[in-house]
Amino acid sequence: MQNLFENWRKFLEEIEAEELQEKSKSKNQQKFMGMVKKCQETGDCASDEVKKAADSMKKSDVDDFAKTKHKGLPDKVEDKK
Repeated sequence: MQNLFENWRKFLEEIEAEELQEKSKSKNQQKFMGMVKKCQETGDCASDEVKKAADSMKKSDVDDFAKTKHKGLPDKVEDKK
């Protein structure tokens, strides 16, 4: 039983660590999340896609992505095939 609780605790720690590391992967993603944040705060949505993202994401998650600094980010992330 103790082993089960220990595994569960490690699993939760891993999830928390992943949540803290939510950052934009590109300048385009960061800009998009900035638009989503504005949509959530003001209701002024630039597009249906932005509105859909704003409705489906938690404010704290959007904040994490939107506050990513541009320095060192590529303009766009290449698709991995």
